[in-house]
Amino acid sequence: MWQFFTNPFVLMAQTALSNKSIPTKIIPIVIPPRPFPGLSSQLLPFFKFARYIARCPIKFKTIFLNICLYISILKYGDIVTHDLFLGEDAWPPPNPISAEMKNRIGGFIYGLIWSFAPVTALVVSIDYTLAFLKAPELAKWLNNWNLIEDEMLQLGFNRDKIKITTFSRYFIPLFEFVPSVILGSLELIWIFDIRYPIHCVISIIYAYVPTLCYSVEDSKALLMLKCLQVGFLQVRNHLEKSLNIDRGQIPVRNLHLFLIKLRLQAKQCGDYLATQQLVSILMTMYTTAASCFLFVAVLSDHSLGDTTEELLTMAFASTWPFFGISRLYVKVWMGVRVTNEEKEIASLIKLETLKEEIFGTEYSNELREIYKLLTNHPTEVSFNNYVKLNNPLILGVR
Repeated sequence: MWQFFTNPFVLMAQTALSNKSIPTKIIPIVIPPRPFPGLSSQLLPFFKFARYIARCPIKFKTIFLNICLYISILKYGDIVTHDLFLGEDAWPPPNPISAEMKNRIGGFIYGLIWSFAPVTALVVSIDYTLAFLKAPELAKWLNNWNLIEDEMLQLGFNRDKIKITTFSRYFIPLFEFVPSVILGSLELIWIFDIRYPIHCVISIIYAYVPTLCYSVEDSKALLMLKCLQVGFLQVRNHLEKSLNIDRGQIPVRNLHLFLIKLRLQAKQCGDYLATQQLVSILMTMYTTAASCFLFVAVLSDHSLGDTTEELLTMAFASTWPFFGISRLYVKVWMGVRVTNEEKEIASLIKLETLKEEIFGTEYSNELREIYKLLTNHPTEVSFNNYVKLNNPLILGVR
């Protein structure tokens, strides 16, 4: 058997060290602040919300809402003459007020008034397919922002300024979803009957899902345009800071390549939004023309608009054009802001070209190339070259 002997001097030394107090000094650890998340990360909560109403462009999970939406269109959209869903216990009888109003104002005007909601529902149904087919383009566009933001950091941009959280948390809900809920509630008042549960579920889907889905698609377009506007704004702020403080040469070649990538991002944004936004513009034109016809019909026939129901119906019909035109106006406004930010960048570069005597001819020539690119071919968000987001577009829709 093996036996181990311990040296007594080693034990004494260990005891002395254990009894002696060893002074310690705590050095504070400075934790740097977390960098602000990138644009793609800031857009993530919006896409999570879109998933709950089956509008996630990558994967559709809530197919039940899609099926109920088609059923509700056939039931309440007046698309077919005869009722395809029979059963007196499941569906309420026709509203006598609606029948009386139809006789007073005429079948054509009555159908024109109540065609706004079914048209919106049909457009939303088309958007389901378009969003699914264009999902790879959206994923590529979002991934490109990660590369662009990495280059921003290499060029010395302040990442904490690259944010759209205020726009997405406050402006989008108030401007997009609150009016949609109000319009859906006005639609629901006419068809809701609590005595019929199945009818209530389908009518709620018919009243709220189309307008909410329409708002989701418009919100996605606004957020994409906001990302572009923030990108060009950061370039302008960085140039102003560099030219006013550093008093040195700016990395012209890197800036040139970065602007080309940012302009390409704007083109890809327009290509992705083209089909859906063109359909939305056509729907806005339809509702505007129909509303103008209704007002002319009301003014020419003094017997119309005598009852409260008729006045409410006319008011409901008149809100749809403002609902569509206001959204188109905001998209045009944001597209114009992208163009204006690029003009400001061109102005700063033009001033920098005047420093030819200080930095040399080669530096000024590279700046002139950037200036020619920005002025001769300015960035305008275009929907496949059919429509450009500029001020004349508003006059064309009106």
